[in-house]
Formats: sequence, C-alpha cells, structure tokens
Amino acid sequence: MSNSKMASEGTTAKVAERLSQTVLSVYTLTDLIRSVSPIEVDSNLSKELLAKASNIKNTGILLRQMPSVIAALDAHSDKSIRSLSELQDIISLLDDQMSGNEELDAKRNGS
Repeated sequence: MSNSKMASEGTTAKVAERLSQTVLSVYTLTDLIRSVSPIEVDSNLSKELLAKASNIKNTGILLRQMPSVIAALDAHSDKSIRSLSELQDIISLLDDQMSGNEELDAKRNGS
C-alpha cells in the first residue's frame, strides 16, 4: 500500500472518528435536554460543550483541510499514472533493444 493511500485512509479515519464523536455528543445532548429540567440542562450543556470544544474545533480544522488534501492526492495520482505510462514506454524500448541485440548476436554467431 502506498504512503499516500495510507495517509489518506488515516485522514479519512480521523475525520470519521471526529464526526462520529460529534454526532454522539449531539445525541447525548438531545437526550439530556429531554430528560432533565432547564436549569440542569444549562449546567450540563455547558460542561458537555466545554468538554467537546476541542473535538469540534479539530473536526472543523480537518474539514477545512480536506479540499487541499484531496487536490494533493489527485495530483499525486495523476503523476503516478503519467509515470506508469512513461515506464511502459521505457520497458518497450528496452525490449526492442534487447531483441535487436539478440538478432545481432545471432547474425554474428551464424556468420
């Protein structure tokens, strides 16, 4: 597996984990709002939000970085495809050269 693919999967996993945590937090907060009095909600909501603030901030940072990560991955993929095409051309030239050398050797040995 290539480093860029592993990095992409790692980034995707981090974003998915952060989003999952955020969804779970929203669900927990919603459940909390339904089950307790408004005064308790204010107290617990503030604590919950403070506890999740860094996760929310980090998720936002990751989401803002995603377009540049995707663009870089796309550019890397394009470059890899071009390199593969060039490599196939080189292999073909080497095969032709080897065939030509074998023909010369056969003529020399046959003469």
